[in-house]
Amino acid sequence: MLVGHFAVGLIAKRVEPKVSLGTTTLASLLPDLLSFLFLIAGIEHVRFKPGIIVLPGMRALDALEAPDVVYSHSLLMGVVWGALLAAAYFARRYSAGGAAVIFIAVLSHWLLDFVSHPPDMPLAPSLDTRLGLGLWNSIPATLVVEGFVWVVGLVLSLRQTRAESLAGRIVFWIIAVVLTLAWINNITAPPPSELSVIGISSLIFFLSMIAATYWIDRLRANVSPPGKGGKKDVSIAGDRHVVVSEQRPVTGDCTQHVDARFLKRDLCQPSAVRRRFGNRKRRRPRRVRPGARVGPSLHLFGAERDGRGFPSVNDPG
Repeated sequence: MLVGHFAVGLIAKRVEPKVSLGTTTLASLLPDLLSFLFLIAGIEHVRFKPGIIVLPGMRALDALEAPDVVYSHSLLMGVVWGALLAAAYFARRYSAGGAAVIFIAVLSHWLLDFVSHPPDMPLAPSLDTRLGLGLWNSIPATLVVEGFVWVVGLVLSLRQTRAESLAGRIVFWIIAVVLTLAWINNITAPPPSELSVIGISSLIFFLSMIAATYWIDRLRANVSPPGKGGKKDVSIAGDRHVVVSEQRPVTGDCTQHVDARFLKRDLCQPSAVRRRFGNRKRRRPRRVRPGARVGPSLHLFGAERDGRGFPSVNDPG
C-alpha cells in the first residue's frame, strides 16, 4: 500500500492530536524507509521473479519480488522497530498515549501489507512462512479498498484540523493530489529498467512527503470537539495550545486562555499576550482641581513641593 499508510498517519493524528502529523506518518512508513536504506546498503534486495518475461503492459507489482525483506517488513521486526520509535518518542515527550499510538502505527504497516501483498510477508527473520491476501492482484479492488481508507483518513483530518491561512488549504490538497497520483502510478506502472534506482528514488520521495506532513502540521490547527457550552476549543498544532472560549486545561507545554479574536500562534508566549493586551491607547492625565491636596506621585506642571512632599497649589480665591 501507499496512500493506505499515509491514511494511518492521518488517523493516528486524530486519535492522539498531541503527536505531530509528521511523526505519525513517519511511524506508519518506518518499515518502508528502513527497506529503502537496506536496499541501498545491499542488505535487502528486489529482483525480477524467476522465469518471468517482462511483456508490454506488465505491471511492476506482477514482475518484481522482494524475497529477503525480513529485517524491515517481518512482523517480529515490526514490533522491534515500533518499540524503539515509541521509546524514543516517550523519552522526548513523556507521553504514554503518544508512544502507544506510534507503536500501533508502525505495526499497522505489516497488517496493511499483509492485505495488499501476495504471500511474501514474513513473520520473522528466521522463519520461511510467507503470508499475504494479494489485494494488489486486482486493480479495481485495490482502488476501492485502499481508496476508501485514504478517503477516511482525509475526511478525519479535515474534520480535526482547520487551516490557519490560505497556505494551509493549498499545501494540504497539493500533497493529497500528489500522493493519489503516485499511488495510481504505483499499482499500474511497468517495472523500471534499472532496479538499483528503486531504493534511492523511493527514499527521496518518502522523505519529501514526510517533510510535507510536518509542514502541514504547522499550517493547520487542531479543532477539538465542542464543549459543554457548545463552543469549540482551538489549539495550535503540536505541543503549543491556545484554549478559546472555555476555561478548561489542555495538555501541552503552555496554555493561554484568550478571546477568539486574539488567536495567534505567538500567544503561546506570555510576553506576547502582555504585548497584545497591553498595546492600547494610554489614558489622558487626570485633571487636578486647584487647591486640592494630591499625593507626591502626581506631577503638577509649574508647582513646587513643600516640606512634606506635597505640591503647594495656590488657590486664587
